[in-house]
Amino acid sequence: MNVKVIVSLVVMGILLVSIPFVVYLSSQQQDPRSRADEPAAGTCQAPAQVTGVLVDYPYCNGDQCSFTQASCEWTPVSGATSYNATITEVETSRTIAPSPASPINASTTKVTFPVTTGKTYKCDVSAVNSCGAGPVGTHSLLCQADTSTFPTSTPIPTVIPSPIPTTPIIPTSPVYPTASPAATLIPSPTTIVFVPTVTIEAPGNSTTTVLGIAGLVVAFIGGALLLSFSL
Repeated sequence: MNVKVIVSLVVMGILLVSIPFVVYLSSQQQDPRSRADEPAAGTCQAPAQVTGVLVDYPYCNGDQCSFTQASCEWTPVSGATSYNATITEVETSRTIAPSPASPINASTTKVTFPVTTGKTYKCDVSAVNSCGAGPVGTHSLLCQADTSTFPTSTPIPTVIPSPIPTTPIIPTSPVYPTASPAATLIPSPTTIVFVPTVTIEAPGNSTTTVLGIAGLVVAFIGGALLLSFSL
């Protein structure tokens, strides 16, 4: 066989074997900058920074609000097993114990703390897991009540009764109505007219009846005679 042909076959075999090996080595190499960004094998990562930290004053539970308390709440952090919350009175640098106290269960994202009106309070919160605490999220607020935002009640006027006079009241003599004098009735004189009555007795009384009839006859005759003489 020709020597040139043999050499060419050997070179081709070497190339065929070396190409997969070169590809494997290139796949294992990475950019040093990207390798620096990746965590080393076996390292642990703390939680991310707490966000949404907010101090709220006054503290309200439903319709009931307290001006002696404030609250601090935040957004939950993924992977956190607990939280650390620190409350500081800025003017005095005094640390105020929140309720509940740190460490705070991961299901709780709000704490309350006592305040003094007119003071500024800062809330620092960090998320914690088995690898440590993450970056701190913070917020501060001047706890000063704005009276214009709260309705004011109208005072009810107090009515003071006037004192009752103590001057004794002297009763006066009762006044009775005077009766008008009764008028005296004087009867006016009456005229008495006597009318002669003629009693005619029933028949049976002989004497009286005869006399009466005789008188009438005489009177009649006398009247007739007087009338005739006058004619």
